[in-house]
Amino acid sequence: SQQHEVWMGLGAFGTGAMLVDPMDKRWGGGLRYQAVHLGEVYFLENHQGIIDTALRKFEMTARQAVQRFNQEKDALPEEIKTAAMDSNKAETKFWFIHCVKPRSEMEGYDKDRRDYRGMQFGSYYVSVTGQKLVREGGHNTFPYPISRYVVGPGELYGRSPAMLCLPAIKVLNEQKKTLLKQGHRAVDPVLLAYD
Repeated sequence: SQQHEVWMGLGAFGTGAMLVDPMDKRWGGGLRYQAVHLGEVYFLENHQGIIDTALRKFEMTARQAVQRFNQEKDALPEEIKTAAMDSNKAETKFWFIHCVKPRSEMEGYDKDRRDYRGMQFGSYYVSVTGQKLVREGGHNTFPYPISRYVVGPGELYGRSPAMLCLPAIKVLNEQKKTLLKQGHRAVDPVLLAYD
């Protein structure tokens, strides 16, 4: 159901992003697919032009943050936990940053480990409020499949079909304005009359 939203972004802006992460076990487990607004995500390519790093800045309400990060004890800043407990402030929004990047040996990557430190991609959630790391984890595969329609040499973000035909769209819009003006003049002509 989320792929259509990604296609809309791909057609309009040339780049479509999605997040694929494990579904909360309370909701049945499996995978969750979520279309990501292009204005939220920034990404980088590796030396071969493959996207391997993503930074996403997004908002969550206090209630959603507690639901998402409640497994980690004392992970959330007190301000968010306090807001979640107050029914009048539970829907207050707070900013978070999600960073996914390849693990390097300096970050403690150990392919023999069975926990998140043995996964190829590190995942870090940071609360902007309090500037606090609220969750560290990992992924075996890159969790942000990012589609790009057409990419020129040296470009990171894609070009869309709409961008490719934008000059023609602008010309057609101007022609339509002219036709509408003429139609108005034909129906309601300018009259030369004495005062």
